[in-house]
Amino acid sequence: MNITEFLQQQLGFRPLNKIDPNTQQPAKEKQDGFEVSGALGQAAVPAVLTAMYKKSRTPEGTEEMMNSTNATSLLNSLFNNRLEEVVARISEFAGVSKDDAVEELERITATALLLVRKNTNGKVDHNAVSSFLNAQSSNIFPYLPPALHLGEILKDDTVDDNSNKMQGPMSNLMHNLEKGFSQGKK
Repeated sequence: MNITEFLQQQLGFRPLNKIDPNTQQPAKEKQDGFEVSGALGQAAVPAVLTAMYKKSRTPEGTEEMMNSTNATSLLNSLFNNRLEEVVARISEFAGVSKDDAVEELERITATALLLVRKNTNGKVDHNAVSSFLNAQSSNIFPYLPPALHLGEILKDDTVDDNSNKMQGPMSNLMHNLEKGFSQGKK
């Protein structure tokens, strides 16, 4: 299962485009320019999933995320209490109001959290959650628009790194090695 595509379909967004690592734009085979609804999903879905991935790197973050009952407060936590800045960036990227961006971010967060819970049997188990989201990272990062500069907000420059968007036999091998090493971190 590709978590990004599953959420895109589940929430009714237009198909998301992978970002070309060379041009930092949507892959050419699907580049007709973003439409408003497409741009909102393109920015918000991978942004939420990336923040969830980052939050799951620590046992405390995993516990906070999995025990959350409020999408707004979880969003604030996911984005290091810089939600307003994330909303402004997504709103600008997608050409929608900040209210529309917040509404969609909350909807995506609630649905993504349900999906993570379902795929980890509802357990607040750091290893299970971290492993699940780590396994999905190659399905998340290639869709994240660099224009959001999410790495700055999440205090992780590797999030905006072009190598996360590269695919092919060698890149996939390197990403799999990276996943193997990061799963060994406790």
